[in-house]
Amino acid sequence: MATRAATFTARIRNLHDYQLRLLHNIMPVPSGVDIANTLKYFSQTLLTVLKDVPSSPMEMLKSQEKDSVRLGLYPILDYKGLYSAIVQLTDVVPLIQCGLNVFGQAMLQCLGCLLPFLDHDMIDTLPYMTASMVAVLPSELHQEIINSLCFYILPFTITRRNADDDDEQENYASRSVAAIIMMVFQYSEDPAHHCQLLECLMTNKKNVVKDLLCVIAYGTSGARASAAKLLFYYWPTFNPNLFDRRVVLQKFSNLVPFVCQHDMCPNAGNAEAAKVCYDHCISITFASDSPPPLYLCIECANEIHREHPNQMFFDILHPMQQVSMTCENKNCRASDKYAVSICFSTECASYNGNHPIRYCQQCHNIRHNNRRGGDHIVHTSLPQLWDMDAEVQTYMVESIVSLLKEAKHLNSDISKGSADIHSKASLLNVLTTEDPIPLEERQLLGRYGVWLLVGLCTPHEDTPAEILGRLLSMLFHWFDITSYTFDDQESTLERLKTEFVCGWLSDVCSSHFKVFVSCLLPHPPDYARVGGHWDTLISRTSHLKDGLNRLFSLVPYEIITSEIWDYVMPHWMEAMVNDVPEKEQHELKNLLSKILDPDMSPLGFDAKKLYYFVAVRFKKTSARVQEQALNWLQILTAQDIVIPLPQLFAMFNDGVRVMKGNSKDDKLTKTCKHEESGRRGSPVKDVDDTSPSPVREDSSGNTSGLSDDEAPTSRHVEFETDAELTLSCCILMLDVLLRQMELQEVEKHNGVHTSLSEDVSQLLKLMISASWVGSHSCASKNDCVFCESSVMWHQLALQLIEFLAPEHPVNPPDSHVEEQVGEEGGHGHKSPPESEKKPETKPDVVINMPIPEFHSVGVVLMHVPHIMTATVETVTEQLDLAPIIPAEKVVAAVARAVTITDTDVATATAQVARPTLVGENDQPIDPEPEEDLDDFWHTSVGKFRFSVDELPQHLQLIHELLKELPNVDEPDILYYMLQCLHILCLHGDALTKASKDHLGFLIWCQENLLIKNLWDMCNSEHSHICQVCVPLLLHCISLPSGSDVFWKVIQEEFHNTDWRVRFVAVERVTVIARFMDSTPLRSNLPLQAALANAFCYLISSMDDINVHVAQRATLYLGTIHDNAIKSLIVSLETQFDSVIVDRPMVLQSLYQLHNCLSDRKILTWEFFLNRFDALFLEAQINLEKSGDIAYLRDLRNTDLNSEVFIRKLHRAHEALSQQSQQSDGSGSSGVKTLSASFGPKWPYKRTMSAPASIVPRQDTKQGECPKPCATEPTSQTGKLLVEVTWFLAY
Repeated sequence: MATRAATFTARIRNLHDYQLRLLHNIMPVPSGVDIANTLKYFSQTLLTVLKDVPSSPMEMLKSQEKDSVRLGLYPILDYKGLYSAIVQLTDVVPLIQCGLNVFGQAMLQCLGCLLPFLDHDMIDTLPYMTASMVAVLPSELHQEIINSLCFYILPFTITRRNADDDDEQENYASRSVAAIIMMVFQYSEDPAHHCQLLECLMTNKKNVVKDLLCVIAYGTSGARASAAKLLFYYWPTFNPNLFDRRVVLQKFSNLVPFVCQHDMCPNAGNAEAAKVCYDHCISITFASDSPPPLYLCIECANEIHREHPNQMFFDILHPMQQVSMTCENKNCRASDKYAVSICFSTECASYNGNHPIRYCQQCHNIRHNNRRGGDHIVHTSLPQLWDMDAEVQTYMVESIVSLLKEAKHLNSDISKGSADIHSKASLLNVLTTEDPIPLEERQLLGRYGVWLLVGLCTPHEDTPAEILGRLLSMLFHWFDITSYTFDDQESTLERLKTEFVCGWLSDVCSSHFKVFVSCLLPHPPDYARVGGHWDTLISRTSHLKDGLNRLFSLVPYEIITSEIWDYVMPHWMEAMVNDVPEKEQHELKNLLSKILDPDMSPLGFDAKKLYYFVAVRFKKTSARVQEQALNWLQILTAQDIVIPLPQLFAMFNDGVRVMKGNSKDDKLTKTCKHEESGRRGSPVKDVDDTSPSPVREDSSGNTSGLSDDEAPTSRHVEFETDAELTLSCCILMLDVLLRQMELQEVEKHNGVHTSLSEDVSQLLKLMISASWVGSHSCASKNDCVFCESSVMWHQLALQLIEFLAPEHPVNPPDSHVEEQVGEEGGHGHKSPPESEKKPETKPDVVINMPIPEFHSVGVVLMHVPHIMTATVETVTEQLDLAPIIPAEKVVAAVARAVTITDTDVATATAQVARPTLVGENDQPIDPEPEEDLDDFWHTSVGKFRFSVDELPQHLQLIHELLKELPNVDEPDILYYMLQCLHILCLHGDALTKASKDHLGFLIWCQENLLIKNLWDMCNSEHSHICQVCVPLLLHCISLPSGSDVFWKVIQEEFHNTDWRVRFVAVERVTVIARFMDSTPLRSNLPLQAALANAFCYLISSMDDINVHVAQRATLYLGTIHDNAIKSLIVSLETQFDSVIVDRPMVLQSLYQLHNCLSDRKILTWEFFLNRFDALFLEAQINLEKSGDIAYLRDLRNTDLNSEVFIRKLHRAHEALSQQSQQSDGSGSSGVKTLSASFGPKWPYKRTMSAPASIVPRQDTKQGECPKPCATEPTSQTGKLLVEVTWFLAY
């Protein structure tokens, strides 16, 4: 015995020596044959030792508590050292260069023989060690490895009972079954091997499905595919209507039967083993080279039994030939014959020819109950997920996830935007081998996961959100991946989706809505971050892009309802705002364009439902919520997503009305920077609140960051007050609106009377009346964000108005004043061609009025001693003409509401039996009770009845702008507000049209909002404001009632006793003169008269008793450019020709101006020729009336039928007619006169200068005016002209 032990130990050292020489390549390198011979020695030695053992060690192997007794039966040899040496040899098998097959067979035989001699630790590891040889031995030996596992190792290892007799507690070998399955399934490509191993495990171990699910959940792709197929192949179906069994049923025709091991079997190699004998002596006797037990065919078993009648021979199960869906019990009487269990016990299998038998529910209950069949190994159909124990439940969930993950994009680059996207495995340097599964098969492999999900995972009320959310998220990923499939697969997968998955998803959505939508969010809970982009290291933008793709893949199946859409889209939009850098936003453009196409929306929504998630955030919401929604719209607009304009206007109007409602509070209330009270789970509506709260991504502590990238900083300024937030919202609204109008190619410059313009005007009007306007007083010397934002809003408002209004003014400015002068003067010659005219350059607009140099002042003052002055007779108030209502005729027997004043009411009611009040548009107005008098607006010409809310939107906008003008102090804001008014009034011609349709509104604005306010803004401090203000003011003067108001303002300013008021008035008239060249003067007599009046006041201010006013007037006159001087002279000439009573004053002003600006050529011979021509024509008219002459002619002998002559004649008749009315006192001529405006001598004037001969040579009382005859003014004026001419010539 000592000699055998020494030899045994020496041979073990030989094995270690072989291992070291192979590992380090030490010559001579042992071959596989050399090692096999050594292993055969151990096999024979072990069998010899085992044969001498009296008891049955094979029976003792089944119980761990008999290990000590079993090991005490053997002689003391180094069995553990032999096992360790064999384990080490498995590590160097790839290094064996020849004789590998022989080595493999010898090793398997030796392991089988060694099993009875091992202690429990080694027995537990033996199954996996044997199975791992599949990875290193050639494929020719795979069948022998499987046979060794199935017949010699697994039946005696995984069935061993623990020492504490706890049958429920599995040993290590049983727990390693999942690893054994994965090892064999991965490295053995023969499906027959997989079936043989699995049937062996199902025969010897309960709950094998747990190990199979573990392989599917965590195994390799190859093992997972085979395990999934065998799961559906062997286990009874859990839902016979869910899938077609023909898809998974397959017949394995290459199954190799395990043959009889008897050395003297007459049918050696062909007879299938049917019996087994566990007696080690019988086994060694009749199979000298095979380890126990002995597997025999029927013939050999009968022969041995006759020789040894006391030995027991047990039946062994044959492989399953065909998997049946129905009960295989021949005596089954159940109505529902669908199989629900499969029994692997020999007792039940005996009824099916020693094949595993399937039972229906009724037969299963009969065969397996408390009285019988309790020890049978039965595998039933899979229960519902929620009925499984925790471990199996986890395996099932991960199995579904892993199966759905198997689907891959057909184009590997479809989800990779750049080359720097790496999987986590590649970062860990895990080498990936060639994919063993074709891509087409991978696409279909997810079907098994879908069947498990739909069939076993129907949720109930207590379903954990973590499990359901993980399954849903993975299913959504599978939808995304399988949206790109081959043609033959598309019908299979699409049918699966439409017939089963969509219905299941609808049920889940109804019962677990919050869990359902949480999986569709850009920042889902951690348990839902599975599959696709969540398994890779990519940027935030790529995460959102892939997430949107996943969402979009569900759209064609009508899974995304309007409720889901309204819930998830706010989160997606907020994620785009916060997580996507501006330079990467274009990557989302194509996908967003597909989803948000209002015309061909795949969602099946109309545009109203499509953007309801945005629209609802403008109704009864705070400014912070609106600002968030506007940021979303800005992102969409930046990606060229078209949003219907009617919807935008509806959203914005709702939002601004809410802001306007909040503006009733005078105090600026602070708002919380972070509204933590708003729950993250309700982006559209809370349960208790009717208004949405801001969407806060990643606000929950249960959610980790989206990516390892550094979080982008906010691109928006954080405002704190309600007014600031309101202003921010208004800016974003206009920005979005402008961009959308450009995107939709809205035609520009269509005018302010279109429906689009009405919508824009209404929106701007509401914004102006919101709480931010006039609610801020900036005391900071540094840059104020609010002030800059206010300017920005007005800039955007101006751009919007410019987009709609005509590009050019309705009435362009006069091109050349000289042309007008020539025509009026009666030259009768055509103006020179455009090419011969020298363009006059406009002076650059500067911030402050230029001050003339010192020597210029001397030039102005050097003529003062030569001026011959005389006191002009004061013009009495009898010559002053009362203000006349703009032309408006009253229909007989009808009292118009727009013309009746308080003093005329009695007269009107006396003349009209039943007075009828008529509105601005000639519609009858019924008398209203006293409470309705609020609709009447008082003006100087009467009471008008109108409502601002009923006016056209552009007039309401003008009204709002005019109301805010006096409250604005910021020059930049004032400039853009005036620009808006300028565009609306001069380009859009809004006020001119209002003078016809809404006269009362216009007159009220002229008297209360327009003329006086615009006059007050004509300050040289901000000339850019004046450049816009002056044309607007002159346009208003030319409208009804404008001239009257302006004359009154001028008169009050220059007649004011406070010299500072007159000082400012001088500046304002000068400013008007500087910027009047863009206003048309031709044929606009009221405007020319008003300018003549203002200019005369400016000239007369040089004689102001206050030296500051006089000096300023003298200096500022020299700063007026030549074009303005010419236009003002034209106005004075028109006043000269039209109003006879003003001729002395006009001549006086021109003569004074001529002396002040001697270098400007104020008075020319052409001027006197034209004036004498007018006097000559007036004198001839009087002579014609008296019969002294037969026909009329002028000094130029112009053709009597020419247009020029007719115009001069008409003007002369008008002048004489006005003079006649003034002389007779018969009525008001409706013409403003300078004489009436200037009135008596002003106490603060030094004198009113004019040539001495103007003073009449008759005695009159101070303050009275003589009543001249018809020819008297003409003769006086002629004398004056002669005298002035003589002075000039001198």
